[in-house]
Formats: sequence, structure tokens, C-alpha cells
Amino acid sequence: MNTIVALLVAMSSIQHEIKAEADILKVAEAPQLANPVCLEVGPNFEIFIAETYRQETFGVPDNRTFPEWLEDDLRLQTVEERGDMYRKHHPELVEKWTTNEDRIMLMRDLDGDFIVDKSTVYAGGFDDLLAGTGAGLLYLDGDVYYTCIPDLWKFRDTDGDDIADMRENMQTGFGVRVALRGHDMHGLTRGPFGRIYWSIGDRGYNITTKEGAIFAEPGRGAVFRSWPDGSDLEVFSYGLRNPQELAFDDHGNLFTVDNNSDAGDRARLVYLYQGSDSGWRMNFQSLPDRGQWMRESWWDASEKDHPQFLNSPLANIAAGPSGLAHYPGVGMGPEYDDSFFLADFRGGSDYSGILRFTIKEDGAGFAFESEEEFWWKVLATDVCFAPDGSMYLSDWVKGWVGDGVGNVFRADFAGADIHAQQQSVEFLSCDISELRNETLINLLSNKDKRVRQRAQFELVNRHAVPQLHSVAVNAQYPTLARCHALWALSSLSRIQGRNHLPEICLSDGDAQVRAQFLRSANEIHDERSEAWFVEGISDASPRVQYFAALGLAHYPGHLELLYGHATTADRFVRSALVEAVAAQAPPGELSSLIVKHTRDQRMLSVLALRKTRSVELIKFLDDSNAQIRDEAICAIYDCEIISAKEQVAALSADHNKYSSASVRRILACKNFIGSKAYAEELHSYASDASNPDYLLEEVAVYLQKWAAPHGFDMLLNEWQEFPLRDTDSVKGMDLDFSSIKAEGPLVRGKKIFSENAVLGCTKCHSMSGVTPDGFVNLAGPDLSGIGSKYDAEQILKFITEPRPESAMPQDISEKMSDSELSDLVDFLSGQKDKTVTLNLADENSIEFKEITTADNKTLYVSTTEVSWDVYDLFFLREDEQIEIDGVTGPSHSVFPVTRGYGHDNMPAIGMTYAAAQNFCIWLSAKQNHNFRLATADEWRAALGEQEISAQTAWLAENSGGAPHLVRQYAANGNGIFDMIGNVEEWVTDPSAPEGMTMGGSFMDKASQLESGLSSIYQISWQARDPQWPKSSWWMSDAGYVGFRIVTDSRPETASL
Repeated sequence: MNTIVALLVAMSSIQHEIKAEADILKVAEAPQLANPVCLEVGPNFEIFIAETYRQETFGVPDNRTFPEWLEDDLRLQTVEERGDMYRKHHPELVEKWTTNEDRIMLMRDLDGDFIVDKSTVYAGGFDDLLAGTGAGLLYLDGDVYYTCIPDLWKFRDTDGDDIADMRENMQTGFGVRVALRGHDMHGLTRGPFGRIYWSIGDRGYNITTKEGAIFAEPGRGAVFRSWPDGSDLEVFSYGLRNPQELAFDDHGNLFTVDNNSDAGDRARLVYLYQGSDSGWRMNFQSLPDRGQWMRESWWDASEKDHPQFLNSPLANIAAGPSGLAHYPGVGMGPEYDDSFFLADFRGGSDYSGILRFTIKEDGAGFAFESEEEFWWKVLATDVCFAPDGSMYLSDWVKGWVGDGVGNVFRADFAGADIHAQQQSVEFLSCDISELRNETLINLLSNKDKRVRQRAQFELVNRHAVPQLHSVAVNAQYPTLARCHALWALSSLSRIQGRNHLPEICLSDGDAQVRAQFLRSANEIHDERSEAWFVEGISDASPRVQYFAALGLAHYPGHLELLYGHATTADRFVRSALVEAVAAQAPPGELSSLIVKHTRDQRMLSVLALRKTRSVELIKFLDDSNAQIRDEAICAIYDCEIISAKEQVAALSADHNKYSSASVRRILACKNFIGSKAYAEELHSYASDASNPDYLLEEVAVYLQKWAAPHGFDMLLNEWQEFPLRDTDSVKGMDLDFSSIKAEGPLVRGKKIFSENAVLGCTKCHSMSGVTPDGFVNLAGPDLSGIGSKYDAEQILKFITEPRPESAMPQDISEKMSDSELSDLVDFLSGQKDKTVTLNLADENSIEFKEITTADNKTLYVSTTEVSWDVYDLFFLREDEQIEIDGVTGPSHSVFPVTRGYGHDNMPAIGMTYAAAQNFCIWLSAKQNHNFRLATADEWRAALGEQEISAQTAWLAENSGGAPHLVRQYAANGNGIFDMIGNVEEWVTDPSAPEGMTMGGSFMDKASQLESGLSSIYQISWQARDPQWPKSSWWMSDAGYVGFRIVTDSRPETASL
């Protein structure tokens, strides 16, 4: 149940909504803190806050505010080059941008009431020209880690005055580019083996580690890990946009929620596994269509045809993901076990707060389970748990840039285990050196993940191998205790140079133990481990297979074994196989195996070659399998394997042979190579109006700029150096391309609304048909149907004169040319509400949705089947009413017309084809408007691309043998409910003079409908009707047939 918690703050009432019984306490407010980006609660309830005072024009700029340097920014390769760019474009701002500082505040409660009494600047001075937002904090055994582009810092207060007197720059080189504000370095957390993990947004990195390794991806977000001393730093996962926080679950699996690109996509819940590529690059942001990200739906968790290399999201959730925390196991009721809590920052407190979500294991990976708005109406930037398991959040209060205010709130929840809380508080703050090994071993079974972890690391420090070994092999211990023991033994193996892992765990009856055993072996990589990986890859558990395959990456000579598992249906196991094959295959060997390899094995080779960016991918361009060809083409282009582009260019731009994604890359390669023959092929393609419009437009640009091509690639937006080309190739060619449809103002306006990164309209606004179906962004008004509410003049005023209280930038109209502003207004004023409600008698109504049919005709379709509530207005008329209506009414049935299924909001069923048509005649007369049954083709247009599945419709698999209330499942893409299943629907068709039904019913299985959606009337539908001829009104044996209605013009309510 939703609990509304009222807080009296500065004489005004603030209301938070929280879906739990809880006491909410404001523990800190300005001036104790301001502009809190993130927080960390230490073992003694001390609160560390990362404050920022440098947003936007005060030191941390944004490409949307400074578009004049965009192309320079897209070409930056080092952090130092960014400083040169600042000085080149705005030397006058250098001093201003180094005036304010970001800093860390340390706040303490001195009297035990949890309310802050003392606030101290723990560390400051982060005001360098190249400094970003300080956005990550981690307290670790007295050290405080802090991420502030371009550096990862470590601090310690050695004299107890709450001011750090030791500071060490652990690593520099993060944040090569400007990108968008907030895409900084953050996400500090500790992993199961003791490494620290952190993330960076798509501002990218170019770093040289302590060991001399170089990692450089100047425009991609990533997750890093290293030991606490900064050694052995590596890139763990990449291709991310802005993964602000990271969180491990109880079993050491890592997750983030990555932000969307403000182009109608949604934020993504991502399982981060080693070597995973989520596909994003910063340069997509400034492409109008966001490149492959939007064009190929890489962001969409529901997309079933993602490329194989991609780490597809588990779900699309949230709108402004920032802080993320996994419930540690104490402080709340057991119903919250294994929950994640996500700060969803949307720019205003009314529509922001903390989301709770859950996931479940699915093979070697995970599947999304549920989400809810847990603690709402607070502009939260971060969330974490205190030693007693109470929840703390940092509150930005208002706006986007920071107004010098901020709060910290604490929630104490009913249902928590008080004894467990007390134990956590005592253990997390105690002098651990005083505890005996036996006590620490017992604590490995504690409910609190933090307690288990602290005990684990202390047992490592004590080299307690025998005690840990006894826990790892003993099935009487909880699984989690055994996992921690294995992780500890792995650490000791690494430290001592001797493998302490108990081999018997590889045959344990608990699949989780077997998996964690091999995960632990992956930290060692000695001779014993190799045999374990070889055995484990054939385990029945996909999770065990995953860690086994990952381990084999370190042992050459197992290609045949790895390829033997290429048929796996588990995408996470496949990803580990790819890592292993890529690591151990000598150059040229993979492509030489093509002839004897199966389709799955060849796909494995292609994915491995993509990992290594190998030119050998060209051997797969003419593969017999279309998916493999497409994957190879995309790998060559997207990984910028320049030496292989000639071979891609030589391919035909054949949509029958290649996907549109591949054809797009083939065309781009022809433009890149630039020969006369390719110019002629491009011209031929552009002259064929049957090709996709967006590709025709791109090819036209290639040819029109042939002599001096633009340096930035149109697909990746990466800078490219073109080889010498025949600049005279296009002479004499007709470059008007009349086959390409000219964009009108409505199309141009839609692109401005949905694709213009400077304006970022979809960052706050939703719109039907533009932003994702079923998701409403509450940061700004939903603009669906705005043209039905306001005229063009009013809309123009909203844009040029925003209300003072509006979150819309006051100067937004100045960011457009006059023609762009005109196009945007034309587009918005043309957005008419496609939902029409026809009001009927007795407070009944029929809702219609406007659709466009295959022959480009406008049609209004009732969003549900006609219900009994509406059908009764026709069916239950008295004789005198029928005489007045002039339309014959149905006879009263000899059996209950509802069949006992229910009445209110239930679809009307069992009427004949003639009865359904007579209803339309009656309604048309009453409304002075023509209503009718849909044709079969119109019905299919209304269906759209809706899938046939018991997950989205009432079918035999889930109906319980009965129809259900209308509108129980989500509407399809046209906004229409129950097109599949529930009840069959009468339609008209020349082939069925006695009527045809479409869509199947609650009695049909999904597999039955896949072979056909239509049924023609049979006399058996009235077999039990004793009359002859059979009833003109009712069908005794077809209590699964109903109907919906359509009309050719916008219906208007008339008096009934």
C-alpha cells in the first residue's frame, strides 16, 4: 500500500510517497550541504557527500550549450586536447571555469539522533580546467575513493579532524571529450574478490596504467576495475552511454541502469559481464537519427533481432537513472530480499524518486522481473544503505544545474529484523582484529552482505585457509557462505601463489557453488584450473558453462572443445565462448576453418574476429548464411577495419540478399573507396524509388559531396580520412534525384522534435508515435494530440515565451533558425488527438482510434470489442423504441446470452453476423453517422504487427476457458485492445457472404492462430439451436464470437 509521509520543512509541507511502512527523517539540509551528486554512509553513520558547483557555464560545459566546438570535440583523443579546445574557442571563460570547485563534505551526527550536527569540507580544490563533476564515492577501510574527471582519487584522514590529509591520484586520463553534462566518472563499488569497480559515461578515456598498459576509447562509456592500490587496472565492460552507478547482487553479478539518448529511446537495465559491448558511442548523440542506436533499435529490450555481438538490455526502465543500490539484506522486511533500488532523476520532484526492481536468473544471465515506484516525489540523485540497513537518499531539490540547496533523508522500515540490524551496526564499526576466526567464519552466513564481505576479507588477511576450506566444501552451510569462502580462497591462492580451491566443489550438487568455484578459478589461471574449465564447460548448468568458457580464454589448444559448444542457445555462454576463441586463436586460423564448420561455429568465429578487429572477417562476406554475412559486414564497418572496406564496397547493395543495416554499410563503403564504378552504382541505387527513403537521402548526399566528402561518417559520426578518389566520377550525372521524396514541414518538424540533440525535446516530453509506446515521461507534458488543444499561434508562444516556472530553457527558440521554428510549430500543431470517444446513453461510450490502412486511407476503429453494456442499448430496447428507431431488434434468446461469463465490461458474444450488422445500422441512425463492420483487410491494418502470444492476449493457454474483461492486456501499436484472442470478431469479406471472423478467441492456442487468423461461418455454430431456419440473431454454439466497429470519418457524439 502507498504510504504518504508528510514532512514539515521550513514551515511548508513536503509529501513523499513510499510503498512501505516507514519513518522518514530529514537528517541534513542546506547550508550543511548543497548540490549533492552522490552520497556514501560510513560504518559510524558518517555521511560523505560529493557536491558540485561547476555545472554548465561554471566549469563543466555541455555540447548542447557550446555547439560551435562539436566537431572538434568529436575528434579529441586525449584529455589535454580538450583543454586546448577550451582555450581555442573560449579563452575568455578559462578563468571563470576555474573559479568554483567540486568537493567532498563529511557530515556527522554528534548526539545519536541521526540528524547532522557537524559538516566539514573533507576534500576540496577540484577546480582545474579539465576537471569534471565529482560524482563517485566509496568508503573502504578508512580510505575514501572519489571519481572526478580526469582522475580517480584516494583520500585518508589520519589525524581525526574530518579533513583528508593524505591524497593520492590513483589514475588519470578519464574524460577525453565534453559530450553531455553529467556523463562523468562515477559508480564506485567493491567486487566479490576485493577489486574496486567504477564507470565513466561516454566522455571516454585514454589511460596508461601503472603497469604501462594503454586503454583508449575517447568516445565510449565503460566500466573499469583494479585492486584498491590501483594495480592491474582493466576495462571490464564497454559501449555504455552514462552508467552512473553500479551494483553487485549477492552472488557477485554486476548491474547498471544506463541512460537514454533523448531520442525517444528509454533507459536500459544492463547486466555487465566481462568483455560485454552495449553498443553505444558518444558520436551517435549528435547524429539526427542517433545512428544504429535508434535505426537498428539497439536500445530496445523487446527487439528480438539484435546483432549477436551486442549486450542487449534486460529491460527498459526509468527515465533518469542515477544512484543504484542493492539491498544488503537487513533493514527491511524479507519481501525486499534481493531487490535493487534506483534513483530516477527526472528534473522535478513530482515525478522523480526511487524505483525498486527485481530480476531473476535465466540461464547464465538474467531476466527482468518487476519494478515499482518505491519512494516517490523526491528529486533523488543517489541512494544507499546505512550500517543498520536504513535507506539514505540525497535530494537535489529542484532543477538540473544546482541552485545551492540539498537534503539528505533517512527511511527506517517496519518489518526489519532489529537484532540483525544491531549485529550489523556492531560488526561494521568494530575493531575486527579482536574477533576470533570462528566468529568470522560464522559471519559468512550472516544476512547482511556487507558483514559477510568484511568477514571474508579479514579471513583473507589472516590466511585462514583451513577454516575457509571447511566452509566451501560443506553443504550444510548456506550457499552464500560457501560462495564467500570460495572467493576468499581464490584471493589467498593469488596472494600465496598456490591454488587453495577445493576441487570437490566442481562436482557439488549446488550449481551456484560449481559456478562460483569456476569464477574463483578464473582469478588464478594455473595448471589445475585448466582441467577444471575443460570439465566445467560440459556442465548441465549454463552458468557453470559460462565461467568455464571464460576461463579457457587463458589456455591455448582448446579451439575444438570451444567450437563443440557453439550451438548453445544461451547468449551469455556464447559471449564467454567468443572471449575464449578470440583470446587463443592464432591469426588466420579461424577463417581457415570455414569449410568444415557449422553455421553456429562460423558465427562464433565472426564474433571472435570482431573482438580482435581482424581483417579476416572478409572471408565471411559471402557466407551462405544471411545472418553471418550481416554480422561480418557490420563488424568491419563499425569496428572501422579500414583495410577490409574495399571488400565490403565490392558487395552489391541488394536488399534481397542483405539486411537494410548491411546495405547501408555497403553503400557507405562504396562512398569511402570513391571509385568511378562505385559512383555509378550509387547513382543507380539513388535513382530507384523503391529503395528505403533514408538510404536514398544518404546516397544523394554521397554523390552531391563526391568531390569533397564530409569528414564525418554518416553512420558512426566518426572522423575518417578518405583515400584518393576520382572526383570527376559524378560529372554529367543527374544529381537532382527526383525519386527521393522531398521532406515537407511536418517531416522536418518531427525530426527537430525527435532528433535535435541541442533542443532535446524528448528528454522531457512524450508523444504518441514518436516516443516509445506505453511510456510517459513525466518531466514535461505529454504532447500527444497537442494540436487538438492549442492552435499554432498558442504553440509558438509556448516555445518563444516559456512560462517562468517551466523547466524548458527560456532561450530554446534561439537555438533554432526561423525555418526550424516554423517547421516545429507546424509539426506540433498537426498532432491531432487520434483517440475519439463517442458518448452514448446511460453513461456508456465507445472509444475509437484513428489508423491508416494499407491503401493510405484514414479509418477509425473501436479500441475494444463492443461490450454488453453498449450492446444492451440495442438489444434490450422495448417494442415502442424499436418502432421509433425503425431498426429491427434481436429476439430474446432461449439461453442466457452471457453464457455465465459475466456482463459489465465483458465483450458481447454469440450474436450472428446479421445481428452485428444490424447494430451498426441502428447506431448509424442514432448518431447520424455511418458505422459498420471492418473489412478483413481493414482488420489486418488495425492489428498491425501485434504478436500472437499468450503473453499479450487471452488464448487457450491462459484464459481458463472463458472470455475476459476488455482492456486487460496492453494495447497494440495502434492503440487497440484484444485484436488477438478473447473473442473472435465479425468482419466483411467478399469470400464469405454469411460472415467471417478474425483474430481467434479464448478457445484457440497460439500455435493454431499462427497458421491463420480467419474463420468462415459454419452451420455448426448454431448446431443446438432447435429453430429452423436457425436464429437470425443468436448462435447457440459460438459463444466465443463478438465484434468491433469502424467508421470512415471522425465520429462526433449526437444526442441519444
